[in-house]
Amino acid sequence: MDKLTSISQGAEPEQIGPWLADRLHDRAWRDCRVALIAGGKSNLTYLVSSRAGELVFRRPPLGHILPTAHDMGREHRVMAALGTTAFPVPRTLLYSPADDNPLGVGCYAMERVVGHICRDELPPGYAEEPVHCQAIAEALVDTLAELHMTDPARIGLADFGRPEGFMDRQLNLWSKQWERSKAEDVPELDALRAALGDTKPDSFPQSLVHGDFRLDNCVPCSTGR
Repeated sequence: MDKLTSISQGAEPEQIGPWLADRLHDRAWRDCRVALIAGGKSNLTYLVSSRAGELVFRRPPLGHILPTAHDMGREHRVMAALGTTAFPVPRTLLYSPADDNPLGVGCYAMERVVGHICRDELPPGYAEEPVHCQAIAEALVDTLAELHMTDPARIGLADFGRPEGFMDRQLNLWSKQWERSKAEDVPELDALRAALGDTKPDSFPQSLVHGDFRLDNCVPCSTGR
């Protein structure tokens, strides 16, 4: 598990406790404890604990956000769809649009997956041998490949996203980002950009793409997934 802080701002227990009790049909959630899970750079993630158990609660950042950013419904929809398969994703418990909860923002709850979140270093006693680190790396690659091989239409996501022109949009975006951020010319990157444009396929099967796939956005657990 990642580091917890006692901060509950944005998911105050007196607000979400009664709401969770009503939505999950369990009064034990009324008296809950909320702790912010530190480390994320975008949406806020909290651990909610009560006599009913534990769950993870997600909501957008505090303050002003762009209308199309931090779409909780979009995030929940993909996770719920993947939850109908064998793909390793937390089970979603509920989703609420902004006008249907006391916080006034889109949010959702999911089960807590017990495991490690590996950021700057591995937890003491975990994956200390090279073979264990290799197993984690291979599991990451296998998981990403499994995501890419999942047919969106088969899990109810046929209308999700904008697959037409995706490759061109991505290459144009990366090119603009590079031009705006580079501090010096790097001929190798310019050559790579040109090569990607020259060799991109004319057509390709539609698949799901993770926008921020990395080790500390995954939770290696005892099942090896």
